[in-house]
Formats: sequence, C-alpha cells, structure tokens
Amino acid sequence: MTILQIEYFVEIVKSGSFTKAADRLFVTHQALSLQIQALEKELGLPLFDRSNRRKLVLEESGEILYRAWAPLLEAHKAAIREAKENYEGQKKTFRVGIHNTPRIRDVSVSVISELIRKNNLEPEFIVGEPETLLQKLEAGELDLCSVISFALYGKEYLLQKDIGDKKAVPVIVVSKENPLSKKKKLTLRDIKDEQIITFDENYARGATVRISQILQKAGIEDFKMKILKNIQEVKIAVCLNQGVTIELDLAMQDILDKVKLFPITPLDETDMAKIVLVWKDPKWNEIIFEK
Repeated sequence: MTILQIEYFVEIVKSGSFTKAADRLFVTHQALSLQIQALEKELGLPLFDRSNRRKLVLEESGEILYRAWAPLLEAHKAAIREAKENYEGQKKTFRVGIHNTPRIRDVSVSVISELIRKNNLEPEFIVGEPETLLQKLEAGELDLCSVISFALYGKEYLLQKDIGDKKAVPVIVVSKENPLSKKKKLTLRDIKDEQIITFDENYARGATVRISQILQKAGIEDFKMKILKNIQEVKIAVCLNQGVTIELDLAMQDILDKVKLFPITPLDETDMAKIVLVWKDPKWNEIIFEK
C-alpha cells in the first residue's frame, strides 16, 4: 500500500467518479483503475460496489477506510507543507556580486552554485564592475563577490579564496588589423611607440600601476597611455586598432577572433592573477572554506 494509492482512492470518493478523479490527478482512467485494483488485492477487500454502473457506491469496507484515510491524507499533506515552509524559512539570504567577464563569470557561477546547494542559501545576484562590487561588499550591501585578484589592489585586507584552476597571465593584445600582429613574437619594446589602452581606476584599481610597472621592468619609461571607462571599452578600442593593451589572457577569450595575444617574458609571480571569492564578514568563513 502506498500514499499514492490512498491519494487516488480518496480523490475518487471526493470526485464521485473515476473519470473526474483521473482528470484532477492528471492520470489516465486505466492507470487509476489499476492502482485501485492493486490496492484492493493487497487489502483483500473490495472498496467499491461495482454492480452499480451509474453511480459510484462504496462498499462498507471502503467507507470505513475513507473515514480513516481522508484526514490522514490531509495531515500528510499539511506536514509536507509545514516542512517545506520551515526549510524555506531557514534559508540564509546570500547576496553575491559577480564580475561579468566570461571566464570569471563561468568559474564563479560554478563554485557559488555549489555553495548555495550545499548550504541552503537563498541567492541574490548582482553583476557588475570589480570596483563597484568591492565597494558594495565593504558597505555591507553584498556578502560575497568574485573578482580577479588584481582588483584587490589596496584592499588586500579583505578575506579571499582562490577558485580558478589556473592563474591569469598578462599578455600583449593587438588587433589583427595592426601590422604588429603579423609578427611571430612581440616584445614590450615593440609596442613602446603604440598607444597603450587601459581602463579607469573606478572600474578596477591598480590597472595603470600594473601596466606601468611591467613596462618599466622592460626598461620602457616613456609611453602613451589612454584611459577608458571599463574593459569592454578597452576591448572595442583594441579591436578597432586604436591602440594596444596589456591585459590578462582570461579576460580576452571572447575577442580572440579579432585580436592576437602575445606572451610577455619574463614575468614575476606578482604579475599573475587569480580568480578569487572575496568577503568581509568572517561568519561566511565556515561555508566558503568547507571541505
């Protein structure tokens, strides 16, 4: 005997016919009849008087079981509703910011969705620029955000955890329309006379500092730099051959059909970046660092 069979039996009695009950239960008449036959066989009792073809009539045994099972089934459904409501009430709202660069977004969504699943969290998402996300995090408007580690320039005190499977490496990015793209190898000295394009500090801190340091380590002190609003504008400008950029390889994956990436050598460990989860309140430590 199953709850499903009891539910079918009770619905037949309430509906007054097998046909109406089948419609309400979204099953076929045949499937409903088979379940009732199996129930009667298991009980060793007839539930319906099948001699009356015009009207649904319960056997006495059916009436006794209906009086017992109808409230039992309602109590069963009520308990399920209460359990679900209790479960939903226990969910912690988890406000998450995600940097909308394809590779960072994809890695972040994969990791964060697993945290949500394992810890009964109710997520609220914001997609935005790194500096905006970090400002919201510090203001208490977000519980967690995912960014590239370079965005933490000056904010290294925030709690963080690496989530990427590999480090992001700065590369020289040149439009395929630029003659430099035809070279097999390209060095930083090859781009010293090109306009270097990067994004504003309000988008992500430290971008101009990092590029300047990389160029200066290569012995290039005099260079032209153009500052745009965000990385999307930088990508467009480079694709249109309005200059070149030095940017992380992971951030350029969506425009590889229009640009060419050249490795920079040598590179220090400090020149490489990671995809990280960042948070401020230690109460999230246990969840984020769970085994």
